Amino acid sequence: MKIGPVLLIAMLFFAGCSKQPPPRQFDQLKLSYTPYQKPMVQRQIPIVFVQVDGFTMNESQSDGSMITYGQHWLCFANYDVSENPDRPNTKILQDVPPGSDIEPIKACLMLNDKEGTTASAPLLPGTYFIGTTKNMTDRIVEAGIFWDKGKLGSQTGLDLAKMKGQLKLDSVSEDEFSGEIDLSDGENLIAGTFNGKAKIKKYK
Repeated sequence: MKIGPVLLIAMLFFAGCSKQPPPRQFDQLKLSYTPYQKPMVQRQIPIVFVQVDGFTMNESQSDGSMITYGQHWLCFANYDVSENPDRPNTKILQDVPPGSDIEPIKACLMLNDKEGTTASAPLLPGTYFIGTTKNMTDRIVEAGIFWDKGKLGSQTGLDLAKMKGQLKLDSVSEDEFSGEIDLSDGENLIAGTFNGKAKIKKYK
């Protein structure tokens, strides 16, 4: 059986199209920060990596009692924050659209869980508001922006006393991590929505 030239071209065209996966979509994170004695910097980065580190904290109270709670260090970045510095994970950026801001930077915040939780307990969905002290439970107690992969002097912390906003977690797992973040202290800003996967690490 012979195949006509037009039909052959059409078959090759559709075969080629069927092999191409849809372009990957990246959520965007807005960052504003003021380096020491320099003008404010405003950036918008693709969120290509999310990492959640879990720790168990034991705090001594003024009456001599102890409380235990889980603490989570949550980072959003345009690079693999867990990578080996000598062997950077360049593959993670292969689908990022041309023109995206991929100069290494990450935004991190510390969450304290409810009293009685531990690092092994999951970070639960919900809305987290700002705490008044760094050991306040069920609150955001720290946030910062780190550029140049955290080299000395390449970071700025949000002022807890001035910080406003919240973190909303809709879903929390290694397969689905989604929500919205909006934190600022008047000068520095971390804001955006996210929906993807997260690398979750737990330390006893």
